[in-house]
Amino acid sequence: MTEGKVDFELVSPERLLVSQPVDMVVVPGGDGDFGVLPGHAPLISTVRSGVIEIYEGSAVTERIFVAGGFAEVTAERCTVLAELAMPVAEIDAARTEQQLREAREAGSQAKSDEERDAAERLARLAEAKSEDIARAQFDYGRFLLGFGLAPEAGATFDAAAAADASYMADPAFRAARGVARVLSGRYVEGIRDLSGDRLENAPQAAVWRGLARAELGHWEAAREQFGLAGAIADAFDTHLSVRFRVRAVDAALRGGDVQMAQHYAEGLHAGPEDRAGNGEILLAGARVADARGYAAEALKGYDLAIASGYPPVAAAARFGKAELQYKAGTLNEADFAKELDSLRFAWRGGFLELDVLTRLAALRLESGDIGEALKLMRVATSNYPDSDQAHRMNIRMSDIFADYF
Repeated sequence: MTEGKVDFELVSPERLLVSQPVDMVVVPGGDGDFGVLPGHAPLISTVRSGVIEIYEGSAVTERIFVAGGFAEVTAERCTVLAELAMPVAEIDAARTEQQLREAREAGSQAKSDEERDAAERLARLAEAKSEDIARAQFDYGRFLLGFGLAPEAGATFDAAAAADASYMADPAFRAARGVARVLSGRYVEGIRDLSGDRLENAPQAAVWRGLARAELGHWEAAREQFGLAGAIADAFDTHLSVRFRVRAVDAALRGGDVQMAQHYAEGLHAGPEDRAGNGEILLAGARVADARGYAAEALKGYDLAIASGYPPVAAAARFGKAELQYKAGTLNEADFAKELDSLRFAWRGGFLELDVLTRLAALRLESGDIGEALKLMRVATSNYPDSDQAHRMNIRMSDIFADYF
């Protein structure tokens, strides 16, 4: 052993990837990442899918993706036996595909048996490498997704499918890519991946389809999917569980199912440091109380949600509170419209904007300002063309034209 260094060896079934002294190596162990320095206590550990980082001084000189295996550590040495290993820089399906095309073209143009045999060997090597790359990309994508890097994971899954089209027949692959797409805001594509063979009736896929449908404003479809998902939302981490349940509350309330909304709201909980999650919980509780006719409880909940300081929640709570007060007669129409106008310009995006525009348009219709009402409706339907609410508004606009013009 070189003094002050640890001998590191990384072996896969195909080849010896690394055999050299290093200052430190960080290994993705089964129970968490661990760093190995000279003098490390003896250790045998499983290796999960992840990235091994090799250090020289304080700098990472090489990153190698591994998909499972075992690691043995002594005071002088670290040996990793990986089921699959590939330098991150080599995870390049396009380059391998080009090599495969070139090998096949060489085989078709070969003028002798020797040239044909050589081209066939190159083609077999490229095909095997393509399969390895696709598998590495799939595992690497799952690794990225586990760390919350959904857009990066989605791109890696796309590359895996391009390297090996057979992955599209694998429900596990489609589910993983669907989750990455939903978390990246690619809701329609995510729904497509999470549907079909062996996923259609799976609660784990249904809860993600429910979330995607809710984010698209497809409330009836979202309600159906959350119903199919059942209690599976609670199997995820607290952040995701809150997001699923809050959207399930929204879908149930918009469908008029107050009892189901209450059921979803009762299961909500978040950590004390999760300001956004706790704000969402306060808002969901206030909305359910409002729908049940408990005005005092709802107003208190809205005030607490406003005080949470989380901007999306505070804005939505202001809207709920103003509408409740207007319906109760404690806020006149002029002040209600003023609050809606304030919210309209203070908060853009999401279904709060659509709700505000919808309510403002209704007020303008009630006051006889047809032109302004139609203008607001056009803005709403243009900004949210695929939502159920916008579809209903388009029908309403046609009826208004027929009645007034």
